[in-house]
Amino acid sequence: MNFISPFKIIYYYYYLLFVILCILALICSTYFILSEERFPINELEDFDWFNKMFPDCADGMLYDMSYSQRYQINTLPKQFTELIDSNSMFLDIGSGGGEATVGHLHRFFGNDIKIILSDLHPKVNLWSKLSTENISYIREPVDATHLSNLPDSVKTVTLFGSLHHMDPTTVEKVFEQIRENNMTLFIVEPRRFCSMLQYLHILTLPVFGLIAYSIVSLGGSAIMADNPFYGLMRFLLVPFFMTFDHILGAARRYSVEEIESMSNGLKLYHYWDWTFDYYILAKN
Repeated sequence: MNFISPFKIIYYYYYLLFVILCILALICSTYFILSEERFPINELEDFDWFNKMFPDCADGMLYDMSYSQRYQINTLPKQFTELIDSNSMFLDIGSGGGEATVGHLHRFFGNDIKIILSDLHPKVNLWSKLSTENISYIREPVDATHLSNLPDSVKTVTLFGSLHHMDPTTVEKVFEQIRENNMTLFIVEPRRFCSMLQYLHILTLPVFGLIAYSIVSLGGSAIMADNPFYGLMRFLLVPFFMTFDHILGAARRYSVEEIESMSNGLKLYHYWDWTFDYYILAKN
């Protein structure tokens, strides 16, 4: 009896994943360059069925996304950070794994700021490891369009990498609450390049994304798994899911002009580097 060698199995497995990602990238990039509308399909991590069917992979994706940003050095101009009251409490919505939010906020405003983590799909098992005297979290699901009963000390709401997960109607509702409650909104989003660069970025993600996320997973969620089986499953699946979502997300990022058109009377401040776009929205 002839058996397929393990190397051939691995080869065909990754070949299949690569083909799927290439097809997705071709569809998303073509839609992005030809259509004036955002790509209509959300990332996998936004769906309840995915979080229920692959809960360990969903946790691994969020861990790796936060872990991959742990050592990034991003700085903001002083005149930009001074627009935010660092003495107020920061409420982060759509926190994901939480570590990226905490790391960036500490770099921008110091380690003594007070942060509350929240999400529509709370990751208490990840957030509890970050909890300190100044870092807390909300165990219940938090809908970004219904930010009621907030502590008076919350004057700044933050969105780290979660704005492009929202449709325009949701974004407008969030902006409206910021305006009505006289709060400040601080947004950090993956960089939205000019149309042609963004198009090429999406096209190349099947190669660079799968390789990069495999390396990240090997040093992150795979070795942090509770047992070797889960570690292997994470290494085989998480990089694919992360690249899949990255392709979808790259086709759904808002431009500066789109955010300004939805700002509903809020003053918009924008700064960017080669990794992120930074936005501050506040009442005039």
